[in-house]
Amino acid sequence: MFSFVALAIGLAYPQADHPALVMGLGFCLVACVFILGALSIAAYVPELFPTEIRLRGVGLCSTAGRLANIGIPFLIAFLYMQGGITAVLGLISAGLFVQGVVVFVLGVETKGMALEAVSTEPSDIIIHSRVRQSA
Repeated sequence: MFSFVALAIGLAYPQADHPALVMGLGFCLVACVFILGALSIAAYVPELFPTEIRLRGVGLCSTAGRLANIGIPFLIAFLYMQGGITAVLGLISAGLFVQGVVVFVLGVETKGMALEAVSTEPSDIIIHSRVRQSA
């Protein structure tokens, strides 16, 4: 949800012309992106891995994110020189859109599920749910 909220704010931000609106939208955009990072790193990603490999899985995801954080500033500087703030926010908005769609389509809903059920293979979850329904 925050990906799509940040996407909408990111698309509105370059259109703002009043200083108060620029500051308000900028604050909301940064807050949404911060919340996305905090929620995904601290809450969602660890639940996607079985207990036996959770530390390695979260470490791998954090490493990929940090490697991206090394290159993104250079890409942003290049885009800003080529197309200004609109190009930069276009990149960020595209990333937020892809992230939101990927989590919506491929994401695992972990709310109310036991950790063992989240860590189980999808085919096993279907089998277990059919067994529970017939029991």
